[in-house]
Amino acid sequence: MYCSNIIIRYAALDTDMRKVAMVTPAQARTGATFKVLINPRCLRCRYYKVCVGRLRHGGKYRVIEVRGTAHLCPLIREKMKVVLVEDAPVVAVINAKTAVAGIRTRYEKITCGEMRCKYYRYCAGTLLEKGEKVKIVRVLQGVNCPLGKTLVLAEILPVSDDPSDKQIFKEPSNYLNP
Repeated sequence: MYCSNIIIRYAALDTDMRKVAMVTPAQARTGATFKVLINPRCLRCRYYKVCVGRLRHGGKYRVIEVRGTAHLCPLIREKMKVVLVEDAPVVAVINAKTAVAGIRTRYEKITCGEMRCKYYRYCAGTLLEKGEKVKIVRVLQGVNCPLGKTLVLAEILPVSDDPSDKQIFKEPSNYLNP
């Protein structure tokens, strides 16, 4: 019994962090996925920390539990349900040499100027930062790169080594001053 508790606790630490957040009633169902868009006015709200303060702007999340509590959002004037969420995989183009399902690595953004390429949005459009720790969930397919790079399309998850990492939201430089 004691050994199995250690294994369960270790496995829980190895998975991606689960976070408390608030979503609209339409999104408040187990299994629903959503993308976070943080309004600058949210930063001054008293519910900011519990609502979106631990989430990444532009990040994709999956609802894993709906709680019974709700709070009125002063911005959209709607009741927001408290939920437990986890990171949802992001589809991105990565170097084929590091594309092994299950491994953790540092994300390397693919630099490309071929905007007409059908994979361009997966190279340049991800909100992951260079050097950020990620887990490769699944390799989807090879990419026929017009620049001749050996690349694959994969589902990846941002991961954190530090469970107490509270500042996940990183404000883009042009976010508050468009």
